[in-house]
Amino acid sequence: MKKISISKIAYYTFSVSGMTSMVLNAMMPYIISRYGIEYTAAGRLLSILSVGNMLATFLAGWISNILGKKIVGLLGAVMAFLGMVTVAITGQYYSLAFAFLLVGISRGTISNVNNSYVNGAYLGEKKKLNYLHMCFSVGAFIAPLLTSFLLKLDNYWIIIFTIFSIFNAGSIGVYACLPKAEKKLEKDSFKKHNVCYKKLFFWVGALVLFFYIGIENSINGWLVTYLTDMNLLSVNKAQLLLSLLYFVMVIGRFTGAKIGSSDSGINLIAVFSVGAFLLYAIILFASNGFILMLAIAAIGFLFAPMYPTIISTLGHLLKDDGF
Repeated sequence: MKKISISKIAYYTFSVSGMTSMVLNAMMPYIISRYGIEYTAAGRLLSILSVGNMLATFLAGWISNILGKKIVGLLGAVMAFLGMVTVAITGQYYSLAFAFLLVGISRGTISNVNNSYVNGAYLGEKKKLNYLHMCFSVGAFIAPLLTSFLLKLDNYWIIIFTIFSIFNAGSIGVYACLPKAEKKLEKDSFKKHNVCYKKLFFWVGALVLFFYIGIENSINGWLVTYLTDMNLLSVNKAQLLLSLLYFVMVIGRFTGAKIGSSDSGINLIAVFSVGAFLLYAIILFASNGFILMLAIAAIGFLFAPMYPTIISTLGHLLKDDGF
């Protein structure tokens, strides 16, 4: 299958994954109100979302070697679709928790499959991976804007999650267009790939990703709720700020695609990490809404190229080391 076709499928499904993940974060104040739950229960939902993401990210690669990336991608899209439908119709907290788990698994699965497709098709080019993750940011940017508009309608709950269910049905359709058969890895190949776990730079990259994803999830999950409960912004304005965050991330990933190179990857990661640490400290202690908005936009810009830069840099390092 042509590279351009694989890219289009990956770009569309990743943008829908961004929409799906972000609509749950944007709707969190309404979820808390609708279900009458405390912050601890809402926190468990976000934790379940992250656990599903973590499990899928860890297992999807191995399962892809058995079933193939097409089947795994289809399963991820189906889970996102079922998650959105469940949120739309459920009235029970535990059903809602199950829906969050499905969406989390879907996000990790689709991320793994799409990164693998694009990384393999373009031999780990940072530019292509940044474009891929820019599509996730585009979807995450659209979701809060669309949600804030739909909240004005009657029966907004059903309408919002039905629309996002339709987007995910589209992902199922486009994944079905991928090639059917893929070459499975032999046992010797598994042994060769497992050697990477003995490399120090692999674990350093994994540690950076661990902290990056933790901070990103905390901002995504609690930004709207935090700003509204602290009376800094209304719900609609907080959702717009969440969209602003991902609009800036689109710019950041586009910038990362332009300036990134295999030789500068490690230096870029160091700059992004230090800058994000300082900005996150500002977010934690800022009480002025304008300063908070600037810090959130700036951390979005620095965070944007982090994930694809780490993935592509590790890919180059492993390749140079004989993998």
